[in-house]
Amino acid sequence: MSLVLHVSASSNSSLQISQAFTVTNKSPLLRSNLYDVFSNIRDDELEHVKTMTACEDNSIMKDLADLKANKRESEQRRLRAQKSAAGA
Repeated sequence: MSLVLHVSASSNSSLQISQAFTVTNKSPLLRSNLYDVFSNIRDDELEHVKTMTACEDNSIMKDLADLKANKRESEQRRLRAQKSAAGA
């Protein structure tokens, strides 16, 4: 089973998160040799490093806060336009 998760942030972010990340069901697989086992561990740890780096990036948090503020402002403009159209 495979699940594709799309995450996006604003285009001015220093770390672009517009890629598609694929999450798969990772069941233990029978490996043919010890090298394959350690290669799998290495690859898995690299994914953890990428995730932690993204979590520590403060510009991502700022971008998400800006997106939330922009959404709130556009909702307020929409409500004002509805009120003025109803009153006219």
